[in-house]
Amino acid sequence: MFGHSKTHPFSFLVTILALTILACSVFLPKPAPTMTAASTSTREQIPGFTPTISNTSLPSITPSPRPTSTSTPLPQWVTDFAQLVLDVISDRAPDYQDDFSQASPDWQREMMNCKDEGCVISNGVLRLKTVPENGRASWAINTIPCYLKFKTFVLRVDVNTGKLHGESAAGIGYDNDGSKFSFEIKDKGRWWYLGESGTGGWDSGQLPIPVPKIITFTIIVRDTKLAVYLNDTPVTISDFAAVMNKTGLTLRAWSDGTTTAIVEYDNLKIWNLDDVPNLP
Repeated sequence: MFGHSKTHPFSFLVTILALTILACSVFLPKPAPTMTAASTSTREQIPGFTPTISNTSLPSITPSPRPTSTSTPLPQWVTDFAQLVLDVISDRAPDYQDDFSQASPDWQREMMNCKDEGCVISNGVLRLKTVPENGRASWAINTIPCYLKFKTFVLRVDVNTGKLHGESAAGIGYDNDGSKFSFEIKDKGRWWYLGESGTGGWDSGQLPIPVPKIITFTIIVRDTKLAVYLNDTPVTISDFAAVMNKTGLTLRAWSDGTTTAIVEYDNLKIWNLDDVPNLP
């Protein structure tokens, strides 16, 4: 026999078992790492740096102060002349009035003088219409048939200017024995006044915007003066030689020759000042 050392059977068995365990430890899957909930942590601080929250500052804006509302002082003639009369008639019934709910025989007779569709009382208004004549200006004129005898008076009437264009106008006029005036209201609140030649002069202006479609016209004739209001705005005063009325008051529509003029009048009122007691 050659020199072989005999291996003990139990030692051999131990060797086989050790190899088997080693092989299992190599091929068995590694356990998954345990997952833990992440905790909220602050960012790592950089030494010597303290983070701050900074907002970009907008330049400071100082609001402009609101303009102080100042009322335009009234002309002296308002307090010395016109307002004195308006205060007296404020609680006094008109001596003549018409709301044009129907056409009286007197109005019908006067309306026969109108041209084109002319003058008609319908739907609670007096409607005046005039069309250009071959490019020329034209008129529709209706005399107020009140037949009141007076020299001094207040006339008030609502004027619908909503259908006026260009230079076409609504007009309120007076002509008695050379004592006359003409006041016109155009679109956008424009107005124009002409008094009797030599003493009355003329004036013009415009109401503040926006202008209502219906404008209340008021004229005051007293002593040697004439004053006009549009709505509650005093617009002009003029010298005027008052004479006894002879149905010289008229309502008008005037076409400038390029557009048809349509004017509606309503709520006509006239106060006779001749016999008003305690009038300053």
